[in-house]
Amino acid sequence: MDEIGGRASSQVRSVSERLHELLASAHRLPISLRPVSQRAFLAEAAETDLIVFTGRYPNAE
Repeated sequence: MDEIGGRASSQVRSVSERLHELLASAHRLPISLRPVSQRAFLAEAAETDLIVFTGRYPNAE
């Protein structure tokens, strides 16, 4: 595993970033949160080996 990338929705972005800051030293995983638009993130995700979507089903279509 080279990197784990994620994108939080704008509604929870600040909380996700803070949680990542607090937990990063404990888990020491190569996780980065990307502050990009959903469209830009989808373009990045198209080049990955695995995608995990945790949002609402209608948003995944």
